[in-house]
Amino acid sequence: AVALYYFDFDIRNILMRYISRIEVAFRTYMTYTLSNRYRDDPCWFVNPNVVDQAFVDSFDSSCYDGIRKNANIRRHHKHYKNDKYAPAWKTLEHMTLGSMLTLYTSLKSVTDKRDISLYFGVNQTAVFENYMEAIRCVRNICAHGSVLYDARMYQLIKSGPAGKVTSDESYSLGGAIKVISFLIGRISSNRQHDLIIELNKAYMTLKNKGTSLQQIVETATHMTWDLASISQLQTIK
Repeated sequence: AVALYYFDFDIRNILMRYISRIEVAFRTYMTYTLSNRYRDDPCWFVNPNVVDQAFVDSFDSSCYDGIRKNANIRRHHKHYKNDKYAPAWKTLEHMTLGSMLTLYTSLKSVTDKRDISLYFGVNQTAVFENYMEAIRCVRNICAHGSVLYDARMYQLIKSGPAGKVTSDESYSLGGAIKVISFLIGRISSNRQHDLIIELNKAYMTLKNKGTSLQQIVETATHMTWDLASISQLQTIK
């Protein structure tokens, strides 16, 4: 149905904007926190004392070969010919969300991981990694223009501070929206409110087209999509 297509298009655009905010906050806080902690090593992201050796070994082929093509990085290496890598504040700016998440999971220090996860209100680093994997999954679906409302997550979403996730929600968009709402709420409660309003508006537009479309979406996403329900998603405590 055309209405279903436009609904999916709308929620992809809505969620992509808020995911971008989460991605920027994740990148910025990790760069700031660890660059200050390891200020003696501007390239701490390839220091085997800081990250797993496997990440260091694969960094060039999986990440830096592509980053080198960026104009800012090319300029850095033109001026600093002996540098194998640009410093973290330059390099991490050009890493994909997937690469940033791999860097996070490769950190050796539990303290490093927890400092970052706690900033987003998540005490358990494994849960934070799971949440960010859900963010990455939804981002990739949105970026590729794939159907989102009945998408399946790469990993089952865990219950945590974003709320209890049922078995059905754990692999569906309903669970992912709980995570997105929670994380954006840690950045800005106003933005969390805006997200809920925008999602509800898109849903109500679809609902007005007919109950059969409403049922299709609610069944696929495992959520009711009404404002009262969405408003119960996790807020800052």
